[in-house]
Amino acid sequence: MSVFLVHGDKGGVGKSFLAAVLVEYLVQRTGDAAVVDADARNADLHAVFSEVDMPTLHADLRGEDGWIEFASFLERIPHTNVVVSLPAGVGDEVTQNRDFFGEALQDLRRSLVAFWVLNRTPHSVALLRPFMDHYADTARAMVAVRNLFFGAPDRFARWNASKTREAFLAVGGLEMNLDDLNDGIADATFLHLPPRRFSDDAALNYGERMALHRWLRRSYAGLDALGDRLGAGVR
Repeated sequence: MSVFLVHGDKGGVGKSFLAAVLVEYLVQRTGDAAVVDADARNADLHAVFSEVDMPTLHADLRGEDGWIEFASFLERIPHTNVVVSLPAGVGDEVTQNRDFFGEALQDLRRSLVAFWVLNRTPHSVALLRPFMDHYADTARAMVAVRNLFFGAPDRFARWNASKTREAFLAVGGLEMNLDDLNDGIADATFLHLPPRRFSDDAALNYGERMALHRWLRRSYAGLDALGDRLGAGVR
């Protein structure tokens, strides 16, 4: 079983959005999933999935108690893949707890798949480097995700031409794109108040449902394309 860590260390890049997609993907491909929402202020992921029959944890990973609670949660659900959504500004704590986290993964026989969600700012690229340096030997796979809400892939010029990307790919890092979702559909699902699952499409009309399902299929195909490194999906 894997832990899918969704990181980016910046607010507003789409970490929770990707994490919600990953949960739906795992449910479709493996039958179940669990959720850890580490955002102490805006726990959107916990709000969505704690309402359904799915193991969820809201833990503050800025402190030692949160990491202890997180490790115990992983031990309680040994046969379930777990999606972890990290908040902005938690990068130092994630690197400082690498040894604790890595030991827990090893003890519990779990692999780590880390997703780094990118926007087009220089900080989005620069903040990846310390995470990569600390976790390249721990992760089964690291995936840099261009969030196309911010523009087409070729507009991610800072990432595409960066030394960080070059180093990331050299240590086996992978890349994928997350397609933009129609604003109205996003507002009616995960960005709704309260937020809704992408699979909860009852509020959408036929055309919106069709567009949502096509977007989900493209997202799932992008994850499937990562192959065995992901540890779940269609080959």
